[in-house]
Amino acid sequence: MARGVYIGCYCVLGKTAIGERTQIGSGVHILSGKQQHSRDAEGRIMGAEQGIFETVRIGADCWIGSGSIILAEVGRGCTIGAGSVVVHPLPAGSIAVGNPARVIGNTDKKPAQDKELAPESLR
Repeated sequence: MARGVYIGCYCVLGKTAIGERTQIGSGVHILSGKQQHSRDAEGRIMGAEQGIFETVRIGADCWIGSGSIILAEVGRGCTIGAGSVVVHPLPAGSIAVGNPARVIGNTDKKPAQDKELAPESLR
């Protein structure tokens, strides 16, 4: 595990690689991809040995909100809202929420915007 990573209580981590300084809220599940359990020709569930287990990568400097389920890659600097379900890879800097998670913004800000939004005491 990388330096500065925080993982909240009651998390379930499958095959995963987590980048530096990433913060993971409580009750987050990072599963080993979306194809862990397959079905045979008659529709019966197969054992886990038939599944495909992938390493799900979480970039550095991410925040993953409590209760989220992560099934796909999360790029560097992303923010994932609490209870979100990530089923498709997210590009770096995405702010994503919902089930399935959809991108609603970007964490990258121009310096001028930061200055305009910051209280006078923080400028």
